[in-house]
Amino acid sequence: MKDLRARYVDTLKRSRDDLHRAHEMALLWNCDKTYDVIHLALNRLMGSAGSYGFARISAISRELHDLMRDADRGGLRKIDALVERLIRACDEAIAGAALPATGGFGKRRSAALQPSPPETRELPLLLVADDDVTIRDLFSHLFAEDARVITAVDAAEAQDLIAARRPDLILLDDIMPGSITGLALLERLDGVRVIMITASDGEADRARGYAAGALDYITKPFDIGDVYGRVRRHLAVEV
Repeated sequence: MKDLRARYVDTLKRSRDDLHRAHEMALLWNCDKTYDVIHLALNRLMGSAGSYGFARISAISRELHDLMRDADRGGLRKIDALVERLIRACDEAIAGAALPATGGFGKRRSAALQPSPPETRELPLLLVADDDVTIRDLFSHLFAEDARVITAVDAAEAQDLIAARRPDLILLDDIMPGSITGLALLERLDGVRVIMITASDGEADRARGYAAGALDYITKPFDIGDVYGRVRRHLAVEV
């Protein structure tokens, strides 16, 4: 887990740099398209940052995401201020990560959540569909002893893998690049076991997910130990 967190800090640095460049361009040229770059970064930070132990970054990203989604031109000054606040929070998190670690992030696995010894039968096939590489890496590592893990970067790739490989369980994000959202993909599927793990945390989103047949609906940021237990219960099936 420490290695994964260290890798996430590298991703955080890149996200910070992208935010900083986009923000400078927005201030210099008042270009609305630069806010699209900021919005894409937020879709990742508001979910993955909290799961990797950076709750403040996740909270600011969520506030900024909601503001950008609803604001008109009159709200740009507040958006700019929040972007600056988010960049400072990233700087502080990166600086703090360079200090000697005092503990892990998220909850540690309890003894009850330790992986069982591998069985002789083939492990179930788990598909992780998320555009955030840090989430794909996290789940690939977390469930390596419980499943054969394959990954997709968007809903279109996930749809192809589902048709070709027929995974036993899918961990599906909603907000991903491309013309198909995770929830739209879920509504197209039939007879496939899906757990939504997404930053789309509205009641309507949750209701839509369950109505389309989701086994569970987990919102980002999540507690790693909680997700591990909930997903592993659904993996514990005969395949």
